[in-house]
Amino acid sequence: MTPFAPPRCIAIDVDDTLIRKGQPNYDMVSMIRDRVADGWDIIVWSMRGRVYAQSAAAVCGIADLVVCVSKPGVIVDDKGLDWLRFSQVIRTR
Repeated sequence: MTPFAPPRCIAIDVDDTLIRKGQPNYDMVSMIRDRVADGWDIIVWSMRGRVYAQSAAAVCGIADLVVCVSKPGVIVDDKGLDWLRFSQVIRTR
């Protein structure tokens, strides 16, 4: 058990999650707005890079609410991948 509260941070992929068939996923956009209002941090990320994620966030009208980054190619953490046991992964397809 961790002495820390579960992180209030969600990382959301762009293709087929935030953007589907070239259009904003408005259910996802609504969820993002709700979570931000509740104090959550939202990361929009993509294997295509930070600029692509920023463009998608702008198209969805949430650029001012989220942090955009590339998906990491390397993770450096003293826990290795053990931190994942405190995270939930939701597959959208």
